Amino acid sequence: MMLKMLTRNLPIKVTSLALATFLWLIVAGQREVVRQVQVPVVLPDVPANLMYIIPPPETVTITFNASARRLLWFRLQPPRMAPQIALTETDEPLSIALRQELLDLPRQFTGAVLDIQPRDIEIHLAEVMEIEVPVFVVVGREPRHPYRLMNPDLPTEPSTVTARGPRAQVEHRNYVRTKPINLADKTTNGELEVELEVPGSLITFDPGKVRVRYEIREWQNE
Repeated sequence: MMLKMLTRNLPIKVTSLALATFLWLIVAGQREVVRQVQVPVVLPDVPANLMYIIPPPETVTITFNASARRLLWFRLQPPRMAPQIALTETDEPLSIALRQELLDLPRQFTGAVLDIQPRDIEIHLAEVMEIEVPVFVVVGREPRHPYRLMNPDLPTEPSTVTARGPRAQVEHRNYVRTKPINLADKTTNGELEVELEVPGSLITFDPGKVRVRYEIREWQNE
């Protein structure tokens, strides 16, 4: 009896449920919501002779007020923040105000921009310089007695590397050190592959590793 009552006029009931769901989705989609969106910052490509000293942020946080249906356009065409900058070297960082006019939004989007954080970004471009610098080996621990290192000034392969970075930092770079090597357990001649000590700066070295040759002899009392 109960089953018969539930299945009576079943097509009409299913149609009514589908229509109600459809109407609910329409109403819900038109409701205004406030939503924060992480928007990528897109800047012009920097030429090879320039580099960022202060890199721009990858994203900014933008608060939108729009219907949920309108926000769906962001899935088809994600918004972008595209400030225009002059690609030239500057002595001091440049501050760029982030305004709504710099936003690249889908043309179908008609919501409002409530806030942009941060409101401005700093960008600093510098001229790139490349020079060859010699490599000096840092011996952290020498061989234990009765062994000794025969050549304190250890040779490397290659003997020089290319330093690349902002001119103001690179032009004063006269050499580069290796990370300390440990020869405490060594008793015979050999080679090691050693990484270079990269300072906390924007300078990079190519290659980033060198091979170090060392000679070890047993101490002989005369």
